Amino acid sequence: MEHPDDPDDKYYVKIWFDFVYTSENMRGGRQTGNHEFTGETKELVTDKIKEFLNEDKDQWRIV
Repeated sequence: MEHPDDPDDKYYVKIWFDFVYTSENMRGGRQTGNHEFTGETKELVTDKIKEFLNEDKDQWRIV
């Protein structure tokens, strides 16, 4: 997690993960993806990451 140098900046995190498509039309091998998160506090960024990891994905899942 990158700490902002300027008090007006936000915390920033970028995660990388492997995923597979679950749709019959898009089945294939493992893919690599990433997602960026920002927030005013570490706790807010952490909550956003947890929400992303736990939410239902449309036609794909993290492996």
